[in-house]
Amino acid sequence: MFIFFSKESPGAWTGLSDSDLIPNSLSLVQLCLAPSPLSFPLPQTNPYVLCHQEEDFEVKILQDVGSELLLQIHNAYPEQPKSSSLNPDAWFCQELQLISPKNPPLHFPCYQWLEGTESLVLREGAGENTFPTMRLGTQTSALEYFPGLPHCLDAKNLKELDPNLRSLTSKNVVLKPHTMKPLELGFLGRLGSNFDVIYLSEYVAEHWQDDEFFASQFLNGLNPVLIQCCHSLPDNFPVTNNMVAPLLGPGTSLQEELEKGSLYLVDHSLLSGLSPGLIDGRPQYVAAPMTLLHQKPDGGPLLPIAIQLNQTPGPNNPIFLPSDSEEDWLLAKTWVRNSEFLVHEMVTHLLCTHFISEVFAIATMRQLPMCHPVFKGRHTQMFRPEMG
Repeated sequence: MFIFFSKESPGAWTGLSDSDLIPNSLSLVQLCLAPSPLSFPLPQTNPYVLCHQEEDFEVKILQDVGSELLLQIHNAYPEQPKSSSLNPDAWFCQELQLISPKNPPLHFPCYQWLEGTESLVLREGAGENTFPTMRLGTQTSALEYFPGLPHCLDAKNLKELDPNLRSLTSKNVVLKPHTMKPLELGFLGRLGSNFDVIYLSEYVAEHWQDDEFFASQFLNGLNPVLIQCCHSLPDNFPVTNNMVAPLLGPGTSLQEELEKGSLYLVDHSLLSGLSPGLIDGRPQYVAAPMTLLHQKPDGGPLLPIAIQLNQTPGPNNPIFLPSDSEEDWLLAKTWVRNSEFLVHEMVTHLLCTHFISEVFAIATMRQLPMCHPVFKGRHTQMFRPEMG
């Protein structure tokens, strides 16, 4: 009976070329079989290997190790300066096989990078429910910021993350030249020659104060998901017909326009009650505005007609109108744009894009064994982009 597995050195993962020699750490790898107390150090190998080189290894076992097994890989290597996201001692293990002359081979899928000093517990790849057994061998340290909050990884910075969760060095190597190229072209005065001339910035500089441009950002801007058709005003947004009658035009009223569906509401109530941070010891301010917009049924631009900067109406929370002074109306629109930016970054972008997939990444790592096909298929596509 013997254990067989192959090892691949980092290669492009560390940014080194295929002709570079790197230290070989396999002489310090130890395999343990549980519940059997047997452990086996790997045989001595060449002290240096080529980047991206694959090597095969066999470990002979004379004793009977039983049928229900967990296989633990213990990787030990002296600490080295971390010059990249993967040290040269890192190596990738795809799977291990336990081959017996009497029984079918047992496969222990891994699909993991091992780096430095760490232990990794693998279960056999058969589709059986061994979660209680695996739970004993795969408990990891977790950090709880406050009682009742979900536990998170006990890592103070990115360098303390598992190497399988960090951003790839190869990705940084590819991206870095692209970030330097615009600077090079800019210094040579040729940056603009590679692009068509677009006058969007000039248009924004000329029209950023216009009501029409302000309203268009709720449809054409970065966060076109909050605007909704309004058929009845919220109780905490007491806009009256007298306030907006001059803006709606003759022969109509606020109630009629609500019934026609020509009024639209943008509500940033999600920001209500948030505690702002401090800058230089001074508390900041976060508005939770409501904005009412109107478009005539026969066409025409979408225009703002009323803005309230907080959710609770009262003397200290007035409703701003286009008929107010130019400075007051512009300041009210500016706070709306500030709130739109906060909701876009915190909710639409961060929460509904990155954090949604992060939930599945965390659940996959915690609940699925490495031999599960979903773990194998989603490991590189999901874990590194979201966790690294």
